[in-house]
Amino acid sequence: MHQVVQIGGNAYGSGDTGKPALRAVSIRSSGNMVWKGKAMELSGEVSINAPRDRVWAALNDPDVLARCIEGVETLTRVSGEGGERFEGKMNAKVGPVRATFTGQVTLTDVVAPERYVLVGEGKGGVAGFAKGEAAVQLAEPAPG
Repeated sequence: MHQVVQIGGNAYGSGDTGKPALRAVSIRSSGNMVWKGKAMELSGEVSINAPRDRVWAALNDPDVLARCIEGVETLTRVSGEGGERFEGKMNAKVGPVRATFTGQVTLTDVVAPERYVLVGEGKGGVAGFAKGEAAVQLAEPAPG
């Protein structure tokens, strides 16, 4: 799967290597989601040929973050006391069931510009309730 992230007017994909002035950043994520009592493990890694601080800024932008989470239609930043929070709408398909969920995503355990944990939960009407979390880590490759 080819993933593309828009950073500062430039689009970077998981296979991009044509930006010699920029250092690559590896984004690793792993997490789980529970829906109707069934747990799913999620994981992945993508390398983006851009400086870590620019990738970090992009992943904290609701428009970019929405494009990085499959099925998200909208994501809006909401101020709150519990840390950085976003509210949004997501379409998800699990097996034969497709549902639209409304809910929120909170960033926890934030260590800028290295990592955070996305904690999400949503309600899908007759589809029920879903919740999950994903640890996101940005790492620059070792020199060499």
